[in-house]
Amino acid sequence: MTGSSHMELEIAEQPAMLRERADAWMTQAKAIHAQCADRSEQVVVGRGSSGHACMFFSYVAGARTGRPALELRPWVTTQPTGPARWDAATLYAFSASGQSTDVAHAATWMRERGGYVVGVSNNADPEANLARAANTMFDLSIGPEVAVPATKSFTAQLFAAAALAGEDVRPAATECAAALEQIAESNLDETLAGFVEGARSLIFVARGPALAAAADAALKFRETCAVPSVYFSSAEFLHGPVGAVGPADRVVLLEDTTDAKSMEAVLAQLLAREAPHTIIVPRIPGAPAHALRIAVPEVRWARTIALGYATQRAALMLAKKLGFNPDEPRGLRKVTLT
Repeated sequence: MTGSSHMELEIAEQPAMLRERADAWMTQAKAIHAQCADRSEQVVVGRGSSGHACMFFSYVAGARTGRPALELRPWVTTQPTGPARWDAATLYAFSASGQSTDVAHAATWMRERGGYVVGVSNNADPEANLARAANTMFDLSIGPEVAVPATKSFTAQLFAAAALAGEDVRPAATECAAALEQIAESNLDETLAGFVEGARSLIFVARGPALAAAADAALKFRETCAVPSVYFSSAEFLHGPVGAVGPADRVVLLEDTTDAKSMEAVLAQLLAREAPHTIIVPRIPGAPAHALRIAVPEVRWARTIALGYATQRAALMLAKKLGFNPDEPRGLRKVTLT
């Protein structure tokens, strides 16, 4: 490709997007909280990057309240089911395009059973599939996203998820924007792309909210670079998947804190199996000197955004090195109808 891709431009927009949109996102979240004040259950549904935002919501909400959100599996809504009611539930349905048919169907199913449906989308069209199914909409309002890989919309959905989970995202947005700018000025994208290039497979390992960044990083490398990529929590990785890892593979550990004791067993296994690996950690006191250290915001949940941004840039860099068009990966479309 010549010139800047849409993906590159959309990644670059994110610091300004956070500074410009955080107040509006917080205002919308407060209004939705007031509408749902009498509902004690939280449910989420989404696919792809939007599904990873749902995962993030469950971690953030669970850490705040002790009640992680339930993930609604769309398949269930296609089956003959019992007469369960959802009158105490709020469903947060994430679809950046607003057109995901299975997410919209699940939202309709939930609403018919008494659930209050909040659509989270970058599509303000009231005739969009999700808008027709929802009681109300949380409008990301971040402008068009043309490239197939979700970059700025994923970051926006993470902030929307945090706001809807009860976090005040405004100070985090300011800190996060500054951190993303520092990451963009570093050579981490080149370093990580060089580490991954030629791998038989790529595995991302994380824990807590950062698992959403790992999930989306694996997706980004699959769709933009055609690299077989997967993700696991640090515990799940040790429950079998590590057995398939060897010298031909690459493992990237994503940490949102320097207290990485849960990763020690993972690192021991990787060393024993001679599996090439690296770890991305916050650039804060206590960070290991040998790790890839990145600027991060103070609040822990927002570090997921920094990790996701760093891996977006690395996937873009590798796609460019391989001569791929990151905007239009082979056989993929911006809106996936399932």
